[in-house]
Amino acid sequence: MSQDKPPINWKTTLFLLATFLISVIGVPWFISRYGFHAFDLVHFLVMAYATGLAITVGYHRLFAHRSFQARKAVRVITGLFAAATFENSILTWASEHRYHHKYVDRDGFPYDPYNINKGFFHAHMGWLLREQSPKMDRSNVADLEKDPFVRWQDRHIHALMIAMGLLLPILVGVIQGLLSGRPLFQAALAGFLFGGVARVVFVHHGTFFINSLCHFLGRRPYDSGTTARDSGLVAFFTYGEGYHNYHHTFPGDYRNGIRAWHFDPGKWVIWLLEKTRLAWSLKRVPEETVQMARLKEQRRRLEHSLTTRLEDLRSQASEMLLGLEQRLELLHARARQLWSEHHALRSQPRVERRPRLQELKREARQLRLEFMAELANWRQAAAALRATA
Repeated sequence: MSQDKPPINWKTTLFLLATFLISVIGVPWFISRYGFHAFDLVHFLVMAYATGLAITVGYHRLFAHRSFQARKAVRVITGLFAAATFENSILTWASEHRYHHKYVDRDGFPYDPYNINKGFFHAHMGWLLREQSPKMDRSNVADLEKDPFVRWQDRHIHALMIAMGLLLPILVGVIQGLLSGRPLFQAALAGFLFGGVARVVFVHHGTFFINSLCHFLGRRPYDSGTTARDSGLVAFFTYGEGYHNYHHTFPGDYRNGIRAWHFDPGKWVIWLLEKTRLAWSLKRVPEETVQMARLKEQRRRLEHSLTTRLEDLRSQASEMLLGLEQRLELLHARARQLWSEHHALRSQPRVERRPRLQELKREARQLRLEFMAELANWRQAAAALRATA
């Protein structure tokens, strides 16, 4: 073995290999021997979405990014069901993910644990097959360690993974067998295979695709300086995490797909939790800020596309675009002032704040119209320059 490669993590490697082999061999064998039962498919899908969304909503958006606040019941339920994925504890998962965002695409130390520049397989799952070297500590999740449940889950993570990931599906299978008259051994084995092992493999690769495919396939409308990409197609395989360029540009937003038609079940679950008062303080990036990011990225691409033979035109174009951009920045700054004042008014009695809130809403509407008009001017100018490039 090459000296520059860290030693193999045999525990993780053997687990991933064993679960994969049990799935690809055991499931076809079971169906050929006992036949297909619709309940087994339902069990697989329900557990896959319950545990996969627990990773997306809980481990990722609630704990790693603190994109919203939630009641203890939500933290506990997501923490328990996410443990069923065998993706380690909240603290370990969130720590590695925060390092990924802070040092994305970076080697050396500190580093991006699942750096796509080391290859698709490394980002997908290869990074798990070797010991972390040099090992990074969990000092970046000190805020999460203040939560007693998070500390408890970390201490008991191995027992929780087995109980939630394997014993619970077996129990569901046994209960289904008792209710339907299905032989108990067959029902328990079905629970182990469909709700347990095969589901774990499926959810694993859904998570792995976020680290690999979401940095490989798609567009970069917000920031071409990162490998993270947006892909509506990939969103279907990653529980709505496919709009990854947006996520890396605005990691604190509770949404991954910001448009109504974007497939993002995690966003919908968090929205529903807010409506039922189980979650609050949802972080949402204002539309003007999103448009400013797109605008700056388009300007960078446009300037890059103008050839050196058009140096004078390039200089004039940059000045014109920057002038329009500065006006947009002023409008954006005023919008941020309005958002801050609106937030501050929430602490005042409703009767006292109502007149000023109405004024703020009127001013915000007018500001939005001015912003969109300037944005249209910028896009028109950019389109004209692009045609000459």
